[in-house]
Amino acid sequence: IHYSCQPRKQLCPLESKHSKQQIMNGPSLQQVTITAQQNAQKTIKPYTIRTPLIPLNFKRPDLPHLQIYLKLETHQPGVGSFKIRGASNAIVSRIDNNNNDLTKDTVVITASAGNMGQGVAHVCSTLQCRCIVIVPTNAPLAKCNAILHLYDKAEIIRVPYDEWWNIIETSDCSSIPQIGSMNHVFIHPVCDAAVIAGNSTVGMEILEDCEDVDAIFVPYGGGGLTCGIGSAVCNHNDETKKNQCAIVSCEPETAAPMALSKERGEISSFAKYYQPSFCDGCGGKAVLSPMWDLANQVIDYALSVPLSVAEAGVWTLHERNGIVAEGAGGLTVGAAMFCPAEKFGEGVKDWKKVVCVVSGRGIDRSKLFQILDKYDNMETVANGCLSANWTVRGSNATMSNDASSSASLMTTSSLPITTMQEISKAEKLTVLTEKEVEQKLPMHKCIQSTKEALIALSNKTGKMPIRQVSQLPQNEIQKPGYLVTMPSYHDGYAACKLITVYPQNSNTPKFSSHQGVVALFNAKQNGQLLLLADAHQITSTRTAAASAVATMTLARKESHVLAILGTGEQARSHFVSMLETGLPIVQVNLWGRNNDHALKLKEDLRLIFNTYEWKTKCKSTMLFELDVFSTVKECVEVADIICTLVPSTDPILRGEWIRPGTHINAVGACLPTQREMDGTCVAKAALYCDSKDACFVEAGDAVLALKEGSIDGQDHLLGEIGSVLSGEVEGRVNEEQITLFKSLGIALEDLTAVRAIHDAS
Repeated sequence: IHYSCQPRKQLCPLESKHSKQQIMNGPSLQQVTITAQQNAQKTIKPYTIRTPLIPLNFKRPDLPHLQIYLKLETHQPGVGSFKIRGASNAIVSRIDNNNNDLTKDTVVITASAGNMGQGVAHVCSTLQCRCIVIVPTNAPLAKCNAILHLYDKAEIIRVPYDEWWNIIETSDCSSIPQIGSMNHVFIHPVCDAAVIAGNSTVGMEILEDCEDVDAIFVPYGGGGLTCGIGSAVCNHNDETKKNQCAIVSCEPETAAPMALSKERGEISSFAKYYQPSFCDGCGGKAVLSPMWDLANQVIDYALSVPLSVAEAGVWTLHERNGIVAEGAGGLTVGAAMFCPAEKFGEGVKDWKKVVCVVSGRGIDRSKLFQILDKYDNMETVANGCLSANWTVRGSNATMSNDASSSASLMTTSSLPITTMQEISKAEKLTVLTEKEVEQKLPMHKCIQSTKEALIALSNKTGKMPIRQVSQLPQNEIQKPGYLVTMPSYHDGYAACKLITVYPQNSNTPKFSSHQGVVALFNAKQNGQLLLLADAHQITSTRTAAASAVATMTLARKESHVLAILGTGEQARSHFVSMLETGLPIVQVNLWGRNNDHALKLKEDLRLIFNTYEWKTKCKSTMLFELDVFSTVKECVEVADIICTLVPSTDPILRGEWIRPGTHINAVGACLPTQREMDGTCVAKAALYCDSKDACFVEAGDAVLALKEGSIDGQDHLLGEIGSVLSGEVEGRVNEEQITLFKSLGIALEDLTAVRAIHDAS
């Protein structure tokens, strides 16, 4: 059911015209069918990714067997929110139903606090159709800027919150002068069957990844996400004949109409108690009447969450898991962490697994920093939640939440603490310095371990979430930096790399740009910490090793000329790895932004060539040459293999310079805003990657090429290198084909590298 505010030239089958009163009292939306879920899953695939499900680094002392998991919709491409699911399904469904494309004169309109607007903008950018997003005046600037970043042709109209909420309630935007009688399609962010069906795919994925989940905590705004996930759970229960998973809706205490309505057993206005908050995408003044019946059916527990608890969720996500989340995302996590157990009855004692839907990442930077600065550690976070009032505003009911029961949630003494002194005394623990890692992990050995990691990722025997990158606060003394965590599991071993990344360190020899450790654990039995190894050397070696694996897999066997773009540490590592491929390389062309650095690189590579203990280097050394070029074009125009190793925001390599048959290893740009090559280069090449889940999320070369229209869609990615190695995906098809390996680095490469060291020891 779709409610349109103005007549237009063509009405889709899902849409009909209603008066304002008819819309407010319109028919209830129904549970999404299994068929609708499955159709939505196919429809949204080109625009979305299957988001990871990872554990939260936190345990409740009162429920020690409970593991909290995070469904990270923050990872959705471009938007960073679940809203891309409903937006893409609704818009594309209307195109399919009309059996034609939206005309240039048709405007897609939505009303959104930010995330749905981003979703609509992202899809409209791909389809190249006009869009207008109506936002309330309290919508975060970060979300509004994100809309324009996704689609610079999008138009944003700010209106007072009351007027905006009236549009949400009625789907009537005719009062806005800028819209008038223009030909348009209105995509309601909530009361739309196609939107809810798109959202239901979140629930489908959770149940596929964690079938025995006991409860799912979902932020409740208008109800589209909750009803979508609830529908998926109901369908799953019907199919499996089980009824075990509870749906817990979460609203901020200042905007909790669903919690109030559930408690009263009827739709109840929250307007008297409403106050805006940083949880802007969640809650409201009233439950939308078309959503009530379905929401009331699928929701088992409706929580009014104190704002201090929502802040605790945002803080914990950032500090414990390295995830930046919006207020609505922190709401579910904080609720799972600190809501008194008695709210869920006696059955909560049997809960083993709960999932929190982290709905998006759109939070104003100033608010995020305010929350992070507010708490020093988890103890202060917990103390800030102990006195929280979980009573629903406007309710006569009271909830037992005295200090004694709350205190059981978190105290310092209740948490087991392992000191570094205790760790250092652990049996068989090895700690390796950078030099020791270099000695114990030669390139030829790392190439083999990296090959194992790439295959394990593709055949799903290895497990890992997309890496978590947290930007560290910047001030006059501290330069821009990042904290990165990369956990993984394979074949009875678990590992986690924890590093800081300070790009400006490349300008000084004192500190590396990447500093940290890789920890290896025995996951077969007792979780024993086996080894701590310097992460810098492992990263340097395995990154170049991945390029070697890709080159051995995709490059022509008669590749003689290697071009290296960049003069940093990876230039030296890649020189070693490329020669260890065994290909008949007789000439190496060098280019760098600083010619003096390029000349110094030439000297270093000559020394490495003469002194390194080679294992598989081609023996054609008589004709070996090293040359420095002043331009990229001159450096690459006769190259058979190109390694781009520059963290650039502007392309340094252009497609017109690449000759047929060339293989490219793109390594330097690892953020969605960075790129080393233009769209033409990406379009001309057969594209492969290490992780397909990360390629159109983190790889700016692919993300920006797609955004600017150089490639048609994510199908331009042919597959993962691991799938080529295992024979599931075809590699090079002829001698003229240009191949491109986009390397982002995967945590499994760290695991297999550090395990290779441990096994040898």
